[in-house]
Amino acid sequence: MNKYPYHFTDDNLWFDVNEDQIRVNPYSGIEIVLNGAEATFYDFLMSAYKCGHYETFKEGKEWFMQNNIHAYMYLID
Repeated sequence: MNKYPYHFTDDNLWFDVNEDQIRVNPYSGIEIVLNGAEATFYDFLMSAYKCGHYETFKEGKEWFMQNNIHAYMYLID
């Protein structure tokens, strides 16, 4: 995985980066396994979207496109 976006580091991720997490696309129901860092960032992105921070969401989408295209295609796109 490339360098974490924004202010995320191994020290401030709220999930163990070695522990896989499942996230579900709310529209399709498709489940995707993410590592801890990706899961943390995905949760951050979804919160940003719900709060109307669309520029942050857009930047996060680009990060997922570069780092986990599979997750991007099934969870975000």
